[in-house]
Amino acid sequence: MKLQHYLGGLEGLDPINFETKVFVEPWETRIFGIHTAMMALSNHLNTSLPEYEIDQVPTKFKSFWTWGHLRMGAEGMHPFEYFRLRYYEKWLGGISGFFVDEGYITQDELDERMAFYLQDSEKADALVPDGGEAGIDEQVVKYLQEGDSPLRPFPELPQFAVGDKVKIKDVVLEETKNLVFELLKKSVRPEFLNRIDETIMFRPLSRADVRK
Repeated sequence: MKLQHYLGGLEGLDPINFETKVFVEPWETRIFGIHTAMMALSNHLNTSLPEYEIDQVPTKFKSFWTWGHLRMGAEGMHPFEYFRLRYYEKWLGGISGFFVDEGYITQDELDERMAFYLQDSEKADALVPDGGEAGIDEQVVKYLQEGDSPLRPFPELPQFAVGDKVKIKDVVLEETKNLVFELLKKSVRPEFLNRIDETIMFRPLSRADVRK
């Protein structure tokens, strides 16, 4: 757990700015687009519903990427950086770190490119070049239309169906405790069988352990 995860909040921080705009800076739309494209090209989509033919998409992105990966990258940063940066700046850090970890770019390449744009902010505002593979655009659009359902087929048919009448065994507490106690006797030495709710379980030391 890091400081930013404390549910009770922290004292001594600057006032919170409740920004109502979805995108404050134009570049934030690009970060959102990059993240969306990464989700649409994730290598797990061939097993999702609907079944995307992701192997046929002409992309060099071959990694597994979901919202969860984005959150891990953003929330894994240093707490001071987490509080200092705006929402999509955290996204940028998480996505950039992922690209470095996955080997798409090196940290030196990232640092060099960042320095290039910091020298001249107008270069950072340049339009995104046109072109690219049409198949990638088609997959992203399809993903936005059809999504990635978490629904998966059952590995086996359920034992009961909706509306079935079933009988359940009414096991009393004492009977349950006796059953658990009998199971514990098979794995716990007798001298360590105390009351069920205070059972101490550990593996006794062997001669080899003692020699160590």
